[in-house]
Amino acid sequence: MEPAFILARFVQYAAASILFGSTLLLLWAGLDIRGTRVLLAAAGVAMAIASAVALVVQTAMLAGSLTEALRLETLTLVMQSMAFGPAVAVRIVTGVVASLIVLVLPRSRQALLAVLVSGAVACISFAWSGHAAATEGSLRAVHLASDGAHALAAAGWVGSLFVFALMIWTCRSSDMQILIHALSGFFRLGVALVTVLLLTGTANTVFILGGDVTVLTQTTYGMLLIAKVAGFGVMFALAANHRRWLLPTMRKMTGRTQFSGDGMGGRLQMSLSAESFVGLAILMIVSLIGMLDPFA
Repeated sequence: MEPAFILARFVQYAAASILFGSTLLLLWAGLDIRGTRVLLAAAGVAMAIASAVALVVQTAMLAGSLTEALRLETLTLVMQSMAFGPAVAVRIVTGVVASLIVLVLPRSRQALLAVLVSGAVACISFAWSGHAAATEGSLRAVHLASDGAHALAAAGWVGSLFVFALMIWTCRSSDMQILIHALSGFFRLGVALVTVLLLTGTANTVFILGGDVTVLTQTTYGMLLIAKVAGFGVMFALAANHRRWLLPTMRKMTGRTQFSGDGMGGRLQMSLSAESFVGLAILMIVSLIGMLDPFA
């Protein structure tokens, strides 16, 4: 059951990142990209299904059998008695709402804002049943707020990569200027996201570990946390490479050279693909790390 639960968590994180991060980029850069409607609708459906699966699997792990977990009385008990219950219910609702908005309403800034809010609520809900929820005393609200902000910043970065991946692999030579504009605009937003990630990530680590830095090298939680930070470091290095080397060269090529899968365009494809892969790997790490006792 545990692998199924981890996979369901991963899908929820990925879907929430798309609903918030991809929509944030579309609004920030004023983009209207082919395929994003399908991307957002699929993310909403995946969020609802994965959340429902996570609820059933978690209930089965607690009840001792899948048969018992599928009983309405058992599911209701888990929903009402555990912090996990309301959080997963919120994600089911936000996934359904986001999908309906995308599929039923005409595309507009207002519709995208509604999807953005749905994604933001889904991201914040992860803090309700994570390590922050276990914090006691007056600092509990601060830790929850920090964890929620961390989830939003991470989703903003990783979710944006889905749009860039969609653009880079379907990009025609006539779209090159749009891609360059979107990447250039994202760097300004990216500075804010990275700042929030650094501040909240540091705060969350202090809240959870206190001054016990030995946890970082002596527990599975600590080693996964190091891997997560290293992953973000790789993503930052790749993003810096886009900014410093690839984009300036591509701006000079605009109007003179067709965008293709080789040369500078090919390098950008590979770099963005690598950044997206690392982002997904980080989401898998987060899916694992949230189930671990930091001191075990």
